[in-house]
Amino acid sequence: MSKKIILIFITLGFYLGIILVSDFEKFSSNVSQFKIEFLSIILALNFSVLLIKGFRQHIILKKLGISISNKDNLMLYFAGLSMLVTPGGTGQIIKSYFLKNKFGIQISKSFPLIFVERYNDLIAIMTIITIVLVLIQNYELLLAALVMWIIIILIYSAFRSNKIYKKFELIFNKVGFLKKRINGFSRSYYGLQTTTSKKMMAKNWFFSIVAWSIDAIAVYFVFLGFNQNLDFVYTTFVMYTSLLVGFITLLPSGLGVTELSFMGLLTSKGIEISLAASIIIMIRLTSIWFATVIGLLTTKVFLKDRFDNKHDPKVT
Repeated sequence: MSKKIILIFITLGFYLGIILVSDFEKFSSNVSQFKIEFLSIILALNFSVLLIKGFRQHIILKKLGISISNKDNLMLYFAGLSMLVTPGGTGQIIKSYFLKNKFGIQISKSFPLIFVERYNDLIAIMTIITIVLVLIQNYELLLAALVMWIIIILIYSAFRSNKIYKKFELIFNKVGFLKKRINGFSRSYYGLQTTTSKKMMAKNWFFSIVAWSIDAIAVYFVFLGFNQNLDFVYTTFVMYTSLLVGFITLLPSGLGVTELSFMGLLTSKGIEISLAASIIIMIRLTSIWFATVIGLLTTKVFLKDRFDNKHDPKVT
């Protein structure tokens, strides 16, 4: 049994556990009262988020010297979503595998893509969380956010530091089996430096902020669908704080931690646990699992055409 299927069963089991604990009858009642007309709006918003992030990927690939058509880029991005439910979404490194098999691009050349994408997502989420914390005047959590910003800056310094690169290069040259991979490592590290220049960071930050802001609007519509007209700032705070907590745990999509954190924040606001469970499950189904299904369907196309009609991308 593949790991994907096992993870799906674990997820279904976890969601079933939440439903049973929160009272199945109340949960069913909440879902039945959901305003179905909001579903198309929510899915459209979430799909637009994927399109924006796909465009961001195109910008990063070009900076890495990888030029593929807009169609192939979008298909590549969608295919990568099949591995979205992995620790920190790092399983999307499968995109490097697709680039190698379909376009003959070395994995070491495209390897930085996933890290740069995840890093920009983290910055965008932290930007939104920081703004929200200032607006709701939660200065205790604002201090915690400051710690995250320090970590983000340290990671950026590591990307840009030639001293750190030299130390890794020294290690690679001293270890036999790593010495053979020094060229690939150098290529990947150079790619990281190229895609984290100030101009690139500003550009990717902009598209990331737009994408995650639309995502926050989609979350707000889920609340409205359940007749919960809470403040937009608060719903954004609840969702993004929960996502960040789940991200830090490095569990696949923060499974379990994100949901429980979300429900805890809502129940502290006086919302029944059954309703909180209904909201978070709907959010997860229309966002991460919606994207995963798109990814799985697109992956079939990529695998089917792997040896057909080889493209000849312009690699500089």
